Amino acid sequence: MEADTRWKKSAGNLLLAAINLSSHAKKSYLRLARSDRRLFRRVEDELTRLGQEPQAGKALTGPLKEYRSLRISALRIVYYLDREEQVVRVLDIAQRGGVYR
Repeated sequence: MEADTRWKKSAGNLLLAAINLSSHAKKSYLRLARSDRRLFRRVEDELTRLGQEPQAGKALTGPLKEYRSLRISALRIVYYLDREEQVVRVLDIAQRGGVYR
């Protein structure tokens, strides 16, 4: 399965990053759409926010120091900022307990 890219339009002078979901993140995203519509909408809103504010999440430490995490209730969106291509690459959308493994 290919990674999904959602391009955002710029508003005025605001430069927006593209959001790229890995195949694993895309599966989690679609599974969430079927199981919990309210949480799915919150994730969708936060993905849009990442396109506008790529550094919205907190920087991780240790072996994951290149990544960032955005909290949505018990879920985490783990992502990487590709500054050269101006893309937010989402690696996983999962429960806090298993997302960092």
